[in-house]
Amino acid sequence: MANILENINLANSSFSDINKHFIHIFIPNIAFLAIFILIGIVGNSLVIYIYLRKMVETTDNHFFIPCLAVGDMLASTICSTAAIIMYFYYTNFTYEVTCKIMWFSMTWSASGAALILVFIAIQRYKKICQPFKPSTLMDRKHSIVICLYISSTFVSSPLLFTSGVSHLTLEQGNKSITLHICERIRQDLREDWNINIALAFTGLEAFIVLSVATILTTLYLKVGLKLAKHLKSMSKRRKEESNGNTQETESSSEVSTIKPGQLKSIKKKRTFKSFRHKREKFNQEHHYTYIFIAISGVCIVTYSPRLLLMILESVNENFWLSFYENNHLLRFLKLLNRFHIVNNIANPFLYAMFDRKFKAHLLQILQCKS
Repeated sequence: MANILENINLANSSFSDINKHFIHIFIPNIAFLAIFILIGIVGNSLVIYIYLRKMVETTDNHFFIPCLAVGDMLASTICSTAAIIMYFYYTNFTYEVTCKIMWFSMTWSASGAALILVFIAIQRYKKICQPFKPSTLMDRKHSIVICLYISSTFVSSPLLFTSGVSHLTLEQGNKSITLHICERIRQDLREDWNINIALAFTGLEAFIVLSVATILTTLYLKVGLKLAKHLKSMSKRRKEESNGNTQETESSSEVSTIKPGQLKSIKKKRTFKSFRHKREKFNQEHHYTYIFIAISGVCIVTYSPRLLLMILESVNENFWLSFYENNHLLRFLKLLNRFHIVNNIANPFLYAMFDRKFKAHLLQILQCKS
């Protein structure tokens, strides 16, 4: 193999030196991932504690939110920890079974959390767009979540076969050295006809990711249109009332003391206050729907780079090797490859922004600890 590490002199470098070189490159990535672990554990633990202990309600939301928080905690912790281990043993990963388990665990935990989002989207759609249709989703909610993670197990199981340690030989003059890298598609599956296996599995993964994104987008688009239509009808009624198209009774004594122009102004103010109250009540009833829409949007956006890089690394066996001469670009792309973890740590911030009760309880906890 041609030299791809021009800034490393193989003649004067040991195997350990090359690994240390990559650890040094990935120090910022490791720091980010450590922060992800901290936020994922602390943030999601606070979500679980507050919604289960402080906000004791029997609504659907108070099942979904802690359930999603558990899934996010698993995904952020497993994915970040596995990625850090791979960085520390970037060119010196010799444990084949450990490599397979890590890739399986990362995909299992991430896809499990994503499937919970699909379950939430289906439930929101049925509740808002089909309110009068009977549904047994919530009656079987625990069984459904278990089935989702079983499905995630089947989806991730091919990685136990495709992932593994690739052995890459670098040559520089008379000096050569073999690197051992833990990869999603190991080197021998990228050669000859075996490349079809790698492409087929990548195609399956891409199809699943795109299907999840399509389902989330389609369902929430319909939900959003339904909510927007309702708000529009409320606004239309307000205009009709303010223009005097609806009758409003006034006592004779009140009318006699008010001038005609003042009466119209009073009616408009009362109509506006009534509309604002109804709109606030409507938004309060559906604010969890808005939160779940935002969470799903973050999921789609943060997983898009991973999907693209996954396809590129499958069709080009030297994709990552081609960036070894550009440390900054390699570091950035590797971080982008784990950007999907942001989806698993963003939810506590979204709840704090959009859920007043959660924010109030969170501030109480923080004030007590300070």
